[in-house]
Amino acid sequence: MTNSFFQTKMAEEDIPKTAVATPWGLFEWVVMPMGLSNAPATHQRRVNEALSSLIGKSCFACLDDITIFSNTIEEHRAHVKEVLEALRRADLYCKTILVALIT
Repeated sequence: MTNSFFQTKMAEEDIPKTAVATPWGLFEWVVMPMGLSNAPATHQRRVNEALSSLIGKSCFACLDDITIFSNTIEEHRAHVKEVLEALRRADLYCKTILVALIT
């Protein structure tokens, strides 16, 4: 996934906690920045929820890395499509797809 942390909107009540004072004013994050102590867990939970029906059956997810596995090429194409559709429904997007086929 691309810029995966930045694809998660901050809860309204948490936005002030991200404030940074600059010479140009106060800036607050409206999306989850990297570096927050709970950012990895929050992102992993979001990915797990998006792929809940597929994890362990056709894929595994670790933060922004998703491994898709299948028995045949045809099955793999279907699994890739299912994963991408599940991510899209959750407003999670990939910039490029890296595929390694092991025979």
